[in-house]
Amino acid sequence: MNKNNFNIRPATEDLAALVSLFTKSASFLAGVMALWSLTASLRITQSFAVSEGVLSSWIVWAALAAGLNVVAPYLTREIQERLRSMPVRVLPNRRTIAANDRTAAA
Repeated sequence: MNKNNFNIRPATEDLAALVSLFTKSASFLAGVMALWSLTASLRITQSFAVSEGVLSSWIVWAALAAGLNVVAPYLTREIQERLRSMPVRVLPNRRTIAANDRTAAA
């Protein structure tokens, strides 16, 4: 490979890390919501943001947090495997493009 070119695969593999971070953050948020809903049910806090419906139960939020914790590693691994199987595309570097433009203009 020419030293003036670069590989876009490492940038796309960051997608797996981003998805992992998102699912872990969503899991943490769901856990916080479960704790808040539980404390509202026990009347430790004044109220919970969702007062009626399915999402007003702390059990739903806890199940969502647990589910996201279980799914996060699998999802990250699946994305990494799919990205590894993608063909590598090599894109020209800006210096290469600029050098080609100068050569063409001369």
